[in-house]
Amino acid sequence: MRSQYLVPNNNRRSAVRFCAALGLLLCGCSSKTGDEVLDCFKTGSQTLSPVMTIDLEQYGIMLPTHVIKYHDSFIIEKGSGKNVVDIITPSTGEVKHLFAKGRGPGEIITPSSLQLIGDKLYLYDITSQKYYSLDLKDVMAGKSVNPLVEYVFSGMAESGIIRPFIFYKTKAGLLSTGIYSANSWCVSINDDLNIMSSVPCLDYDSISALSPEARGVAHISSHFSMNPDGDKAVIAMQYAGAFSICDYSGGVLTETYRYQSKRQPKVGEPGMPGSPMIVYASDDISTFRGACSDNRHYYLLYSGKPTMSEDSPAVVAGNLLVYDWKGKPVKRYELENEVDSIYLDGEMVYCAASFPEPRLLVYKL
Repeated sequence: MRSQYLVPNNNRRSAVRFCAALGLLLCGCSSKTGDEVLDCFKTGSQTLSPVMTIDLEQYGIMLPTHVIKYHDSFIIEKGSGKNVVDIITPSTGEVKHLFAKGRGPGEIITPSSLQLIGDKLYLYDITSQKYYSLDLKDVMAGKSVNPLVEYVFSGMAESGIIRPFIFYKTKAGLLSTGIYSANSWCVSINDDLNIMSSVPCLDYDSISALSPEARGVAHISSHFSMNPDGDKAVIAMQYAGAFSICDYSGGVLTETYRYQSKRQPKVGEPGMPGSPMIVYASDDISTFRGACSDNRHYYLLYSGKPTMSEDSPAVVAGNLLVYDWKGKPVKRYELENEVDSIYLDGEMVYCAASFPEPRLLVYKL
């Protein structure tokens, strides 16, 4: 059942403004920081110092963008180099290079949506619109393994799938943000590549007059996480400060709570058909840079810095925000070192950091 904060679409824009204001009151917000997201937390922040730091430059990794713990190794997604993913094993110093960059079979042009499920690693190529998997048991055993194409999404406009950008794999199929014929922020897709459900687009005045395709672009830069029980999901937007909480059952998403800040995304109409673009201004804010969760809470990595920040890159963030699954702010951590990504394993949070030098940082909650 939908939350009391969700309303029919015809009254949605005015109601979202009311709900945002109500949410601020319910959160006990103040002007402690001047940031509307951070000020939803009643108590002050707790500073976390890393309990472990690994220099990634020694492994030839200069621009880490994401880290996933895998047994006694770490899967590192990279923003530079001849391949997309390295697996490092600090105890042995071994490095394995996966997903070569290029246009050949099994090679990646524009990587997205790195995800580990059991011993399978998943990666999506935005350019070729192919979704790959790789068996890590064979990789770690030293066997020669080629990525397996799980899905191909090109040429599916008739089904409503125009241009996917971000994926999150579940037992029932996929969650995705991208450009879809439905007026949606996120859709759920089953294994037969049929759209099962969708979450309506965010209600921004700045994009309301644009085409559905251009509105979709405002939502593509997002992060997903699902609780271990697999029945709740959070979708967080990198820009404009918004997230949705959804129940998930039988491959169907049902939005139960939405937070939407006053910030407005800026999206330009396409210069050519099917190619809308995001337009950034110097005062745009980078917001949620990562998401992870357990059965009690979800955790959002928050930047809050101008997109064109000259002091430090907006992609690195120093606030780890904790919410319950009803959207209530619970706790705010300030990370001693800003990071690019978060990965939760019990009480341990594993982070990739690219600035001021490439490192893997581990925090304990």
